[in-house]
Amino acid sequence: MKKQWCEYHKKSESGLVMNRIFEGICGLLILVMFTGCGGGGGSSSQTTYYQPNAVTYQSESVIMSSTFADSTQGWTLFYTGAGEVSQSGVLSNKTPGALNVFNRANTYDGAYKDISAFLKKETTYVIRGYLKRGGTHTDTYALNVKIGTATYKSLNRVLVDDDNWTKFRAFVRFTQAEIDSGIKLYVNSNSFKDDYYLDDVEIVSSNYQPSQTDNNDALRTSGPLIKNAAGETVRLRGINLIAYSDEDAATDDTTAAAFMNYSYYNYDKDDLIALKKMGFNSVRIALWYRTFEDESAPYVYKESGFEWLNFMIGWAKEAGLYIVLDMHAPQGGGFQGPRNVTAFWGSSLYQDRYKKMWKEIAGRYRNEPVIAAYDLINEPCATTQAQYLALLSDTIDTIKTVDTHHIINVENGFSSDASPFLLSGYSNILYDFHFYDPWNSFTDNNTSVYGVDVTKTQVQGYFNTYADFYAGYPFHVSEFGQQYGTFTAKNSIGWVNDVIDMLDAKGASYHYFSFKGNEFGLYTSKNSFALNSPKNEPLITLLSNKTAK
Repeated sequence: MKKQWCEYHKKSESGLVMNRIFEGICGLLILVMFTGCGGGGGSSSQTTYYQPNAVTYQSESVIMSSTFADSTQGWTLFYTGAGEVSQSGVLSNKTPGALNVFNRANTYDGAYKDISAFLKKETTYVIRGYLKRGGTHTDTYALNVKIGTATYKSLNRVLVDDDNWTKFRAFVRFTQAEIDSGIKLYVNSNSFKDDYYLDDVEIVSSNYQPSQTDNNDALRTSGPLIKNAAGETVRLRGINLIAYSDEDAATDDTTAAAFMNYSYYNYDKDDLIALKKMGFNSVRIALWYRTFEDESAPYVYKESGFEWLNFMIGWAKEAGLYIVLDMHAPQGGGFQGPRNVTAFWGSSLYQDRYKKMWKEIAGRYRNEPVIAAYDLINEPCATTQAQYLALLSDTIDTIKTVDTHHIINVENGFSSDASPFLLSGYSNILYDFHFYDPWNSFTDNNTSVYGVDVTKTQVQGYFNTYADFYAGYPFHVSEFGQQYGTFTAKNSIGWVNDVIDMLDAKGASYHYFSFKGNEFGLYTSKNSFALNSPKNEPLITLLSNKTAK
């Protein structure tokens, strides 16, 4: 998602209408083919949508657990003599007891535990827990490891600004040599030497492994609908999880490895369970190619990236959520978007790596029905639409050499000659457009108010430009939303309500943008878990009520 969306929309609107004359002829022919195979348009208001249930298995194995219910459980002070630790029965998070860390002489003093005995080489783990400040200062606390006798690494940082328990989490992965040298896990503070408390600290590994048994259980399109293997209609109604970086400067694994613990990645099993309880049935995960491949080693795929994705899939299965895999930042320049023609589009090498990476992803997860669709590239801004359509065709063909089951999600592009399109000769395609219209009409940059200066009729017109084109075909609005600051003063809640009504009337799938972020989001902070962040309560209530229908 980028701010230029509406500017492109307005610029291309007249050209879109003219292109529709030609494309309507082609579209009519394809429509006949689709309806002949069980397709057809019409409202889905009479449809009962299937909601997946949580899979009854544990998505994680607990490797180490420190509940501090009856002792310090092997935790001590990182620098001996610079403070004290004790088991406290007064405070607790989930279970009785906590670890009290007090009388610290320095901010870098803190509780630690040697975790070497719990770890296996080249395995990705999640370390998480809760902390609570003992004083009144707002401060940043760091989760760190000491490797051997002299190597220190900060895994993640979390701001503790109130008296509630604050969650922290990090992904970790070590070599055998690092484990043999000793791994000490510890927590310290940034600015103040206040006492603090730890509780429910655990290390977990993922229980999920992609199935090697061939099946045809994945969702599939059927006319304008999406169906599961039992023939029940599924409508994806979910939210975006941000997990990509615009930064593309690293030449090795360093940035990607650090990014695994970047602020936007701060969601896990508890968040997915919470999203299910809100009524959502899917999440769209924005992927970054560096999670799976380094610039220094093209075509060599990183198990750490796939193990991270395994965590996400396992958590989603346990929560009862589908996943849309969205390639948000491909090789050659990171983020794609309006007027952002990156080096990706001028390099056959980047494009070949992109297609081969999709083949690797699809080959690993071809038998995983919790994956609803492969969203091939986010907001593509090719040099021309013909270039983009050629890439789509090549990528779909490449994927289908290893996976003929999964839905392929194709987004409308942002090239200077872009317009809605249909793909001839392909089945199981989900068409996609993003919707933030009218951009900047009632954001913080403008005094307009939705429902007064910008009307539902106007927004309906923008929406119908695309929705009407895809009448009779399955379509998906994988991003829509408004900036956080516009909800209180400019009635963005009214805009969201009306847009969801438009989506409901068409039976379209959608994913709100986004779960967490500093401009858009149900929760406003990008630097901590949703649990620790301010929230847009009216928006959460509205979305929960809408998805409950």
